[in-house]
Amino acid sequence: MAEEQARIDDIERLPVERLTFLTDGLFAIVMTLTVLALDVPEIPSAQVASELPEAVWDQWPIFMSYVITFLVLGFYWVAHHAMYRYILYLDRPLIWLNLICLMFIAVLPFTTELHGDYPGDFFTILVYGGNLMLISLLFSAQWSYVGRHEGQLDPRADALYRRRVGNRSLVTTASFGLGILLALINPYLAVPMWSLTPLWQGLLRRLDARRPSSGEPPRHAGL
Repeated sequence: MAEEQARIDDIERLPVERLTFLTDGLFAIVMTLTVLALDVPEIPSAQVASELPEAVWDQWPIFMSYVITFLVLGFYWVAHHAMYRYILYLDRPLIWLNLICLMFIAVLPFTTELHGDYPGDFFTILVYGGNLMLISLLFSAQWSYVGRHEGQLDPRADALYRRRVGNRSLVTTASFGLGILLALINPYLAVPMWSLTPLWQGLLRRLDARRPSSGEPPRHAGL
């Protein structure tokens, strides 16, 4: 009976590479699609010299949304690789958690353009910031799931390292949530708050560096 269960478990354990290939492909597509939110202004030839600079400048909210989304996607891509290099195998719950996370990543071109077109509207900030926050929460859910299943994580990812990765993910989630709350005061406060996310991550890494963990990656790798 034990041998039969072991055989079933082995069949249901899928290689991590299949999921990372899918994730890499989706990240590449979404990062490319976000730039489509920017439009080349259509101006009559006789008025290009006088109106083109202003028409381009008028797109600054969309450009800011694009920059934030692109950098956040890069941040998440690095985080995904840093996390999955310690995961030894996949099972169905973890696959579905990752797929749901990819679903919210895939919708980012839409929420990015929505926020860029209506940067002063709280509803668009709620949709866009909520999109980013949900992705961060789903990263936390994946890490929490593998941390509760013995044998699914590389032994190098000790308890201290697992806690640090979880804390970093929660800080990112809190940063997006705080940006949404600040938008209740002024819609334009959300973007500066979200832009500070890398700073909070950098401070956490500096604090973590004082207490080395066996699972902590080299400084140039991971998040």
